[in-house]
Amino acid sequence: MTLEQLRDTHPSVPNNRLLARSLYLTQYIEEMGTGTLDMIRRCGDAGLREPEFTDSGGFKTTIWRGKFPEKIKVQPESLRGDLKSRVINLLAKGPLSRSELSEKLGQKKPTGQLYNVIRDLRDAQMIEYTFPDKPRSRGQQYQLTDKGRTELSKLKSGDAV
Repeated sequence: MTLEQLRDTHPSVPNNRLLARSLYLTQYIEEMGTGTLDMIRRCGDAGLREPEFTDSGGFKTTIWRGKFPEKIKVQPESLRGDLKSRVINLLAKGPLSRSELSEKLGQKKPTGQLYNVIRDLRDAQMIEYTFPDKPRSRGQQYQLTDKGRTELSKLKSGDAV
């Protein structure tokens, strides 16, 4: 395989097929042959230069790290804000569990970011547990509070901060 082939869809030939299969079955990796493509895409999404691949009896990756442009630094908070409004809009239709929220947001499983948003909304008293006395209940769901419904009406009118 050439270095240029790493920048296009390519087969993966693991040295240890049993280990690679175990990693796939535990969902630690999604599929083989996509790692380098994922690195290139993520660097582009973050406004960084593409990784440089060099051949030295295998391959070694050098990822150029520099200071992020100012717009990248504020992006995670704006994305979290967008996720907050999406969660509030979903809960307007009725109580949902974390897994149901994740599914409706198009995620395979609940992410750390969703967990943080739910925590932020609970701390701000915009959402609450449906079973407040049993926070770890298997049937636990989240619902809007009066403050959350007020925020929902602000979102719909375009007045939300």
